[in-house]
Amino acid sequence: SIHAISGYPQDIQVRTTDPVNPGDLYGVSKCFGEALGRYMSEQEELSTIAIRIGSYLPYSVLKDESRSATLMNSWLSQPDAVHLFERCIDAPLTVKFAIVHGLSRNTFNRMDINSTCELLGYDPQDNFFEAHESFKPLNITNRLPIFSLHDRQQKSGLRDKSPE
Repeated sequence: SIHAISGYPQDIQVRTTDPVNPGDLYGVSKCFGEALGRYMSEQEELSTIAIRIGSYLPYSVLKDESRSATLMNSWLSQPDAVHLFERCIDAPLTVKFAIVHGLSRNTFNRMDINSTCELLGYDPQDNFFEAHESFKPLNITNRLPIFSLHDRQQKSGLRDKSPE
């Protein structure tokens, strides 16, 4: 759950390798789940993938403009969620334990999804700004690059893609 890292400032894009930082007791319980998965992987040789799921909500919720600020950087569409779960189920046998981030390919993402895409072959198709009726006319996706985390020195949380 995204709650395992909800204690980080909102202007930081969190990577899967960053330490847990829960913002409340619910987040602490999610950290426990990740730790238990790691333990079972190490001690019982049980392959475990912990998914930090963002805001998994149907398209109909996007009509509620009061929720836009929360959803724009954490939305996970239903089709992308299905694709992510399929990729986790079909993960290579070499994956013994992993933490992955479950978000759509939003223009601004609270959590970095690059390592998830690389590890699992996850290829999310949806973007909050393209799905939300109020943002569609702004054409934000074509005006701004898709941001991801590669330069830790930036403080904004909006990172340029790494050079090829």
